[in-house]
Amino acid sequence: MGVEKRVALVTGGAQGIGRATVLALARAGADVAVADLDVERARLTAGEARALGGRVAVLQVDVSNWPSVEQMFRSSMGELGRVDILVNCAGAIGSAKGLDVSEREWDRIVDVNLKGTFLCCKVAVPSMVERGWGRVVNIASLAAFSGSITGDLPYAASKAGVVAFTKTLAKEVAPKGVNVNAIAPGPIDTEFQTRAGGMTREELRSRSAARVPVGRIGTPEDIAGVVVFLTSEAAGFVTGATIDVNGGALMR
Repeated sequence: MGVEKRVALVTGGAQGIGRATVLALARAGADVAVADLDVERARLTAGEARALGGRVAVLQVDVSNWPSVEQMFRSSMGELGRVDILVNCAGAIGSAKGLDVSEREWDRIVDVNLKGTFLCCKVAVPSMVERGWGRVVNIASLAAFSGSITGDLPYAASKAGVVAFTKTLAKEVAPKGVNVNAIAPGPIDTEFQTRAGGMTREELRSRSAARVPVGRIGTPEDIAGVVVFLTSEAAGFVTGATIDVNGGALMR
């Protein structure tokens, strides 16, 4: 697939989609930096990735904080030498419904989901441009197009912002050898979505399967496989796209 010997930086890499992405990229031959606010869980994921071969770094980061993002990038460069691939998986979700969300909660979710994507691109993309090759994958959401089924306004708004950000950045850097794409997952079997829906894993699987044409909830590996494709040479003519990975829950 063409990611062998590339260096990938994955935010939110400790669990869920981020963890699956780290392992998929490592399995495909990439060296990987696992960046997450939860550094202990990041170390566990890194241990799994090392067992697959290649170099692995563990980095702590708050993607909503510029000094923290700068330090993450410096550490990644120091340990692995460069960043060829950036996958923005770090995300936040809320529990308030509609306009009941507080200003503080709005800011937290938008800062992680949208500002965090911007800050990580701001720190990593210039070095890709300088080398004339790079891949960026931003994790958006089905909610960017259909709205949040739980009424989470800042989550849906921030993910729609990620889609627009992806298109705009892609136009800027495409002539310089850097492709920028997004993935919009549908319902995925993760702790993240279980918390968002306020339900058990079994309830999440059952309810999601009922509204997904393929008849099942998605897995983190379903998303990770598309990440590997988008970061490979096989996707060299794909940029500015948002790929729906939702089992047919939304067909555009």
